[in-house]
Amino acid sequence: MSKKPNFLIIAIDTLRADHLGCYGYDQPTSPFIDNMAEKSVLYENCYSHAPWTIPSFTSLFSGLDPICSRIVGSPWNVPNYKNIHFNDLALTLPEIMREAGYLTFAIDNLVEMASHPSWFVRGFRTYINLTDKLFLRHHHLLAEQVTDEMIAWHDLKAEKPWFAFLHYWDPHLPYNYPKRYDELLKSYRPKPVKTSCGRDYLLHRGLANDISNKYTELIAQYDRSILYLDNELQRLFDVLETFGVLEDTVVIILGDHGEAMVEHGVLFDHSLLYDPTIHVPLIIYDPRTKQSSRVKDFAQHHDILPTICTLAEIEPKSPVTGQPLQPFGTSPPRDFIVSTQDGGEAMRAILTHDWKMICHYDLEQTACRRPAKIKKTELYDLKNDPFELTDLSEILPDIALTLSTKLESWRINLMRQTDINDPLLDKHLRINFKDYPGDPVLVEFYRSLTT
Repeated sequence: MSKKPNFLIIAIDTLRADHLGCYGYDQPTSPFIDNMAEKSVLYENCYSHAPWTIPSFTSLFSGLDPICSRIVGSPWNVPNYKNIHFNDLALTLPEIMREAGYLTFAIDNLVEMASHPSWFVRGFRTYINLTDKLFLRHHHLLAEQVTDEMIAWHDLKAEKPWFAFLHYWDPHLPYNYPKRYDELLKSYRPKPVKTSCGRDYLLHRGLANDISNKYTELIAQYDRSILYLDNELQRLFDVLETFGVLEDTVVIILGDHGEAMVEHGVLFDHSLLYDPTIHVPLIIYDPRTKQSSRVKDFAQHHDILPTICTLAEIEPKSPVTGQPLQPFGTSPPRDFIVSTQDGGEAMRAILTHDWKMICHYDLEQTACRRPAKIKKTELYDLKNDPFELTDLSEILPDIALTLSTKLESWRINLMRQTDINDPLLDKHLRINFKDYPGDPVLVEFYRSLTT
């Protein structure tokens, strides 16, 4: 590789980690991604900063935790919602790459959301928005449309290095895969396993008693959407290899958030802070080393910017909360990570390798009051209860107190560093986007779940 490497980010919407074969799934949803993972670095414990797209990708582009980027919610359907502002002085990853001499290219339509988060176009020399209708049609795009545009990009074989961001919406609802996939991946119900609390559980799906035949078929449709996407990635990479650019391209495959099937009462949607919604895949392929390993250290979206800068030998121009990931950097492993939910109930989860605590905040307090007032906690023993079924917060109050204290210390420290109030608890920034009209196709889908 004589020039600096190209960088290709494959950002897959609504992809939970455990529905890929390389993360232990029992169905053949991802043969191409699995093959890529075998010659890449796979991060077993990558967790989204939030169960929503806008804050997740903001952290990816900025290298900042949502408490510092101030983007904690995802008002995708709220027109003229101008209370969310990303700092114009903070450089985004595309801006950093462009300043370093990279051609920058995106296939994405987040700017088309009703709240029009403009920072997603910053730094891109070319930004292709494939949305054919305004506002609520953003997740109706097909993977083949994204692949076609990338293949047709006129700078794909340029002499200068390039940075490309491809936002694939599959497997987000509605499940748009071609109908031939109904025959390729049949509806499947595995044999249940017994949980530590004695209940029957269908691995990667949810409690057996919660999954009807209708839900079994919908899970299969989600899986078919992944297989369709996987085949489109195979088609893309076949072209990249034919053009001779794959050998010069660092590839990053990731999800922005996951999707609950039925877990914790969330039906085919992404909300709350349980693993099905926030545990996402992250796979990094570096053609220069072809390093192959599985990393157990925690990773999050804000780590992507400093990791890419390390690989490209570029100095980030703005402070970040993320750090270069092992084995590409020398940062020490984290003891814990934090995920945040806004858009309704305000909550944060703190995860260690053994425990998860979810704190539900009392929103009657103001953002300036410290410490934050917590009205409810949940505590899960992840080693013995990986499905997060038994809340131990009242049984193990000492552990609950230790984790909530650690979380509060982390929160206050970040606010002091940035001299801002916590955006999750700032009444001027909060919004319940579920109070606004949704996509009528998805509204009809959720209505059908209860009939």
